[in-house]
Amino acid sequence: MRALPASIRTALALGLFSTIAVPAFAQRGPAATSTKLPADVLSLACAPSLTYEAPVPSLLVTGGQDGHTRKAFAPGDLITINGGVMNGIEVGQEYYVRRAQAATIGPVGRNNPVTVRTTGWVKVWAVDPKMSLVTVSHACDSIEIGDYLEPFAIPKL
Repeated sequence: MRALPASIRTALALGLFSTIAVPAFAQRGPAATSTKLPADVLSLACAPSLTYEAPVPSLLVTGGQDGHTRKAFAPGDLITINGGVMNGIEVGQEYYVRRAQAATIGPVGRNNPVTVRTTGWVKVWAVDPKMSLVTVSHACDSIEIGDYLEPFAIPKL
């Protein structure tokens, strides 16, 4: 049996190496589309708010669909949340993704208010009894693990 020419051996080696070296990409949801919201409504939906009571979240962003750990997510990414059918979650529901940040460490109250930042919103893509897969519809900021969810509603001007 005759040996392969060096150029073919090199091409095969490079082809094999590139398939091994390239990391697996995350599964993506449907392509992100424009929200079609007017700029003033979009700005209002993404605007921060101030509260003197700490939010009590029940739904949280728990991770992504990558083979490696990611901490931030963008439109079109599929991410997991810690609620499913048992929590009343259904395919098609939309939620704001928010993050609370206190001014200082300590109890939240009149002297230590919390800024609630809307980091974006998501749409439920798939559910099982205890968790759901959502896709990022819009990002106002970085959506991160630990952010919490609230029901989505278009803000009124």
